[in-house]
Amino acid sequence: MTDRTATCLCGACHIKLDKITQTALCHCTTCRKRTGSAFAMIATIPTEAFHLQRGEPQNEKTATGSGTIHYCADCRCTLWAEFSFMPSAKFVRAGMIDGEDAFELLEAKPVFEVFTKRRPHWWCAVEGATQMEEGYQMPKA
Repeated sequence: MTDRTATCLCGACHIKLDKITQTALCHCTTCRKRTGSAFAMIATIPTEAFHLQRGEPQNEKTATGSGTIHYCADCRCTLWAEFSFMPSAKFVRAGMIDGEDAFELLEAKPVFEVFTKRRPHWWCAVEGATQMEEGYQMPKA
């Protein structure tokens, strides 16, 4: 999945995405509250493939202090997050990615889920996705 754009609800913020390396589902309390849903779908973008082309997003530290969340100053849509555990990537809310086919592409299928211990019992795990009960754990070298 390459050469995509991501925009907020009002269109004030516009991001060019040269590459999406993977997607994931997050079931943490913060993502639930920010999305108003049972989980957030997040696309991992290498920092060099992320280009803010328009807008001046505001930001705030995450509740745990492990990262920064960026959102549109006008419509307040959460756009992306940055985390200390992976400074080489931006984590874009997948719903911000433009195009009706965005979720139909093979690369859009989540490869892992985090905070699965908080996943609702009625929601099934994504087939083939790595399951992490807590937050993201870097692969062991």
